[in-house]
Amino acid sequence: MAPAAQMQAKAPMKIAYLMVDDAPSRDFAGKVRFLRDRSVPAVFFCLGKDIAANEKPLVEAISAGFVIGNHAWSHGKFSDMPLLDCLKEIAIADKAVRGLYAKAGAKRPANLFRFPYLDKGGHQNGGEYFNSPFGRMFMNKGNGAPLSASNGGIMAYTNLEKKQAIQDFLGVLGYAQPKFNGLSAEWYALDGLRADRDTIATYNTWEYAPGRLGLDAPAHIKDENGVLAHVVAQWTQNENGKHIIHIPLIHDRKDAHIDSSELFRKVVDMMLQIGVEFLLPRFA
Repeated sequence: MAPAAQMQAKAPMKIAYLMVDDAPSRDFAGKVRFLRDRSVPAVFFCLGKDIAANEKPLVEAISAGFVIGNHAWSHGKFSDMPLLDCLKEIAIADKAVRGLYAKAGAKRPANLFRFPYLDKGGHQNGGEYFNSPFGRMFMNKGNGAPLSASNGGIMAYTNLEKKQAIQDFLGVLGYAQPKFNGLSAEWYALDGLRADRDTIATYNTWEYAPGRLGLDAPAHIKDENGVLAHVVAQWTQNENGKHIIHIPLIHDRKDAHIDSSELFRKVVDMMLQIGVEFLLPRFA
């Protein structure tokens, strides 16, 4: 008979694909050092408008093995913009990211794009997006629980032609979504999300929420303790011993409006403490 220790079910894996929005902030180099010291890989989605002023730390991050992605030029809501403006936002930021890799003398491992606010430009305006099932789940008092639209989907697009034109343009520039195997969010299979060329997330850490004016976070996230409890909950909500695999939404923010640098570190350390393993996805 096998020893009792061998008969116990193996604990489910907890895997995070860490992808950081809104880089580079004034704390960007500090976050890179923090992650490197913990052997945590990450993709930083950068705003094109901030790249030139932060070229040195960005090139150093590339040399250290971090991946730089495109987060558009100015962090506008794509559902609020005319189509041509959306394409310009992508293209000029793409040029800036390409320049970083040339400066670093490194091959770009993948062309990765994340929409600001995760807004794919598929709604008539930003307000409509924020009130869609997906927008409410991630950006508007949502806690990560899936909210289905009347057709069983989650995106509830109202401007599908524009959304698809943007996706086609991303394809022309060589953008593709990484391969994420076994994500815990079942809704990720809806509305063609797996086929889209941009990279989304599967839950919002809300690390930027405490103390923010016009707070749009869920009611249970009022302070640091609420953020950390929310993060822990995402890694304990599994059934039947399934692996828990997420793309957490977290930010590189240190400015006059939001400074989430301390909570960024506490969130990552908490995830490490509860046994989360950080990996890079497989690039197509």
